[in-house]
Formats: sequence, C-alpha cells, structure tokens
Amino acid sequence: MKNMLLFVLVIFLISCKKDKEPELTTYQITNNSDKLTYSTQYLDGTCWDVIVYCYSGTDVVRQDNLTEIKPEGGKSDIRDAGDNITKIKVSFKFLPPQSPYYDLSTNKRQYVDSLFTLEKGKNNMIVIDSRTIVGTTLKSAAAHNIYQFIQQQQTALAVNQGNLNIPVAEALIKLN
Repeated sequence: MKNMLLFVLVIFLISCKKDKEPELTTYQITNNSDKLTYSTQYLDGTCWDVIVYCYSGTDVVRQDNLTEIKPEGGKSDIRDAGDNITKIKVSFKFLPPQSPYYDLSTNKRQYVDSLFTLEKGKNNMIVIDSRTIVGTTLKSAAAHNIYQFIQQQQTALAVNQGNLNIPVAEALIKLN
C-alpha cells in the first residue's frame, strides 16, 4: 500500500510540474583575430564601436551598441535577441574615438559580409577572424562587388557597340 501511495504521489508531482519556459534566443560576438603590434596606438586587432544590426525579416528593427571586443578570443556580453529578431549583422571600426586617427577615411566602419540567421532558443556565437569577409556598406560586400561587375560589363558593352566613347567609359570604370 505504501508503494502505491508513493507511486501516486510521484505521478501527481510530475503532472503538476510547471511547463518549461521558452529559452531565450541570445547572441555573442567573439573576436578570434590575432593580436597585432603596430606603432599606431589602439591598432591591435580590437573591434571598436561594435554595432549589431538586428533584423526582423528584411528590416532592421533594432541596433545594439557593444563595447570593444579584444582580439585572440575576446567576447562581447551575451545579448538577448528578443522574440522577433531573426538575423543579425555586425559592424565595427579598427580604431576607437579616442584615437587621433579615428576620423580618417582609412577608419571606415567595417560590415561583416554575412547576415547571421539566429537559432531560436540558443546562444548564437558569431566569430570574427582573419577569414571574415568585410565591406564598407551595410549591404552585402559580395552583392556590391557583383553590382560593380555588372556595371563594368554594361559599360564595356556600350563601348563595343559604339554607344559610349572610350574616355567616358574609362572614367566610369575608374569610378567603380
């Protein structure tokens, strides 16, 4: 009889257990770049002014500003993506605002080419390293390169068909 009561009690406790709360979807950025040694202060492989663009579908709905991420395995804080965020894109600069070279054209914002799809209910690790492809626009660097290639091909075709003179075509190709 004791065993039967114990069995009923266990079944009761299991059935009364709260439903498991849904797990958060989070992300974390890791900088696996090598530490660099240059005479320029701050230029050491750290990702500065990190901005994460959060997408819902194809629209950027939020922007997360992160602290710098040091090289050789440095990590950002774990960030909650929220329920409606499906993808993220990471951008950064090579130098911080306190650098005297911060405003130079060589310190343009770098955008990681990949748009990372987040797995719901998991901590999504985004890794930046020496093989990471970056561009200088929010849209894909690969798409931008394809666009430039198509423009160059159209310009060359126009020259071959006599619809565009050669000096104008050369100027257009150099602009791209």
